[in-house]
Amino acid sequence: MHIDHCMRGGRPAIRLYGITESGNSVLCYVTDFLPYIYIHTPDGFQPHHDAQLMKWLEDKSKSLVNVVNDGQFVYDETIYESNIDFELRFMIDIKILGVNWIKLKKGTYEEKYQHSSRCQYVVETSYETLISHDFSDQWSRTAPVTILSFDIECTAQPGKFPVAQLDPVIQIACVILVHGETEPCANIVLVLGGCTGIPSYTVRSYNTEEELLWAWYDLFIYVDPDVIIGYNIESFDILYLVDRAKFLFGNNSLSKSGRNKDEYTKIEDNLTTNKAYGFRDTKRILMHGRAVFDIYRVIEREFKLPSYKLDHVSDHFLGEKKEDVKYSDILKLYDGTNDDRQRLAQYCLKDALLPLHLMSKLSLLINYIELARVTGVPFVYLLACGQQIRGLSQICRTAFRDGYLVEAIDYQEGSTVKPYEGATVLDACVGYYTVPIATLDFSSLYLSIMMAHNLCYTTQITPKRAKEMGFAKDIDYIETPNGYLFVSQMVRRGLIPTILSELISARKCIKAAIKNEADPEKYKILEGRQLALKLSANSLYGMTGATKRYLLCVSIASSITSYGREMIQTIKEVVEKKYPESKVIYGDTDSVMINFGDIPLEDALRIGREAAEYTTGFFKKLINLEFEKMYFPYLLTSKKRYAGLYYTNTQKYDKLDVKGIQIVRRDSCNFIRDLLK
Repeated sequence: MHIDHCMRGGRPAIRLYGITESGNSVLCYVTDFLPYIYIHTPDGFQPHHDAQLMKWLEDKSKSLVNVVNDGQFVYDETIYESNIDFELRFMIDIKILGVNWIKLKKGTYEEKYQHSSRCQYVVETSYETLISHDFSDQWSRTAPVTILSFDIECTAQPGKFPVAQLDPVIQIACVILVHGETEPCANIVLVLGGCTGIPSYTVRSYNTEEELLWAWYDLFIYVDPDVIIGYNIESFDILYLVDRAKFLFGNNSLSKSGRNKDEYTKIEDNLTTNKAYGFRDTKRILMHGRAVFDIYRVIEREFKLPSYKLDHVSDHFLGEKKEDVKYSDILKLYDGTNDDRQRLAQYCLKDALLPLHLMSKLSLLINYIELARVTGVPFVYLLACGQQIRGLSQICRTAFRDGYLVEAIDYQEGSTVKPYEGATVLDACVGYYTVPIATLDFSSLYLSIMMAHNLCYTTQITPKRAKEMGFAKDIDYIETPNGYLFVSQMVRRGLIPTILSELISARKCIKAAIKNEADPEKYKILEGRQLALKLSANSLYGMTGATKRYLLCVSIASSITSYGREMIQTIKEVVEKKYPESKVIYGDTDSVMINFGDIPLEDALRIGREAAEYTTGFFKKLINLEFEKMYFPYLLTSKKRYAGLYYTNTQKYDKLDVKGIQIVRRDSCNFIRDLLK
């Protein structure tokens, strides 16, 4: 579930934290694996020149010329694979995936007594003895990980947000579940002051806040959770407990909550910015040997909702709401009777239960486990590092397998990248249409373009090199609409097309297996895996155009969008020529909306399917245009803003589909959304 590294005897050692089939926690020290990078050695380089090479590397001078004892060498400035984390480098080389099973044969490891570890088993072994199982067949199951969901309640001054240096923690609710079980094995609430009991729940009362916090810490260590969940616990609950303990005790005693007794939990700033949310200052909690899985952050990342408050999210997905306690009532209830504090305890417990229910209902933990397996990254990377690490891992694994090296791009903060033209958005013929409007969509457009045209880091070639090799255009190489050259698959198949082909093929097999799977737990795993395969494929395009990370390649990203623009225009020309009465009224990125005239809905559905099949013939193999839906009627207010009744059959519309207008915009109030709908 977790991986990091430490120093042992002056050398780095990998630490693998996991769970056995019977639920015991394990810490495995893996020795003898050392970090490394690749560089070009100059002509005439010999082993006895190692000292000079090391000096050049340690100085980080990036000087092209270093003088050595017997002459002058020119070092290539390009460094390969230096931007791969040590842990990820280890996993790639040893063929270990995220959250997969590892076997140690008897006699290949040494048991250690470690007073500094909270794990039930501590062993040490060489990396050469590890046996890594992939996630097929019997190894697809998940270990019985212990999950702790918790929530805290604090007092606060009227109208103000709690401040750790002023406002005490008055209740902490804990719900403990073993993965694979349907019901929690314990529901416990720790209360400051007296409290009436709650049937089927354990209520523990304490006279002082100090006793309450220490009781929480002791309970946490006793439960020894593998996964800690809650709602917004990274930016509030955990942070507040740590800061409050510092204020009361004058030290970080409660911060040693990981599986290493002598190491503090790390709290890091996580500054992000994007179009949807703007600039955000959040926190990232790193506990050695444990995974913090904040349900709020997962929901916010995976779903588009008008509000991410727990009450709204739970009502939306579960049909459940929080207990009816207003924020302003918390202090009154705490200062009230034992029955009042019981009501507050029920409120606190519900806030700990709802994240568990959301995790189960939406298969969030299973989906992220499968995503870690498919992309080959540690589980904790998925929330901490974003999408690009997934693509990097897949590319590096395939490169390692096929004998390529991945160049390390040295991104400098503040540097700029030449912008390139994005997708086409055809002018919108604004209006209210009372005739059927057909929508034709490309299936996975950008991924299809990369595969069909063999676009990859490993296939780009310069005009000069193509001429030197005697390559023929449109046979040995293609020229993209914006002027870049890439060799064809008959010359060399690119890494990215290879990865995409493997992912898509695997997803087809998984989707076929889902149809015949009767076991509910296995069904959830397979669903999570097919979703992970889809997300993994989509991440590969994004990283080619990302300006601040690992594998920026403007020539690939801009070539993809140039093909997309060309293809949208091709659809417009082909359809309007084939069907003279038709008119393309709007197009955006990978889809077009077509008015075939005032014809019955059933005829529009038939012509839409026919037009998709006919137009597909104008594109390269692997690029498919599909008839997905019909809008009738249809309101088009501007680019990226429209609404209509969504039909896939002639009997009844499927839903009201709305894009971009106030009904679905998160910056609109509920009244405006409801009124417009």
